[in-house]
Amino acid sequence: MKTLAKLLKEKNAIVTKINNVKRRITNENIVVNDNVSKWNTREEYTKLLNLTNKLVETKTNIARLNSTVADKIFRLSELKAIVAFLMQIDTSEGKNVVSDRYDYSRGETIVKVAQMDSVFVQEQIDSLTDEINALQDELDAYNHTTQI
Repeated sequence: MKTLAKLLKEKNAIVTKINNVKRRITNENIVVNDNVSKWNTREEYTKLLNLTNKLVETKTNIARLNSTVADKIFRLSELKAIVAFLMQIDTSEGKNVVSDRYDYSRGETIVKVAQMDSVFVQEQIDSLTDEINALQDELDAYNHTTQI
């Protein structure tokens, strides 16, 4: 029996093959004068269409099997997006000299105060990462035990 985890690996392999075929078509479609291409791009295009059909079928099977854990998958994705956002927040504090845009010798000293300081942001990242890891463990277990 094939598991969902195996099906997910197959999907990734199909995506890799599609990307390789697209690259060959892009790189080999035009030849100069008497040069001969190593690849027949029309045949490669047929492969692309066949692989795309296989990918759609595989993704459809994955979606069907994932319907019972869709909420966990969506939550995992959104939590990862929040962590990525938090990692970009400027939490620097203290005195800074802001130079005049036209005259760098003139500058104004400002004091920056972060509403969400680095400690708060890191605590949020750590907390969300714990939830992400728990969700990922749940989904990994589901993927390895769900039979197709």
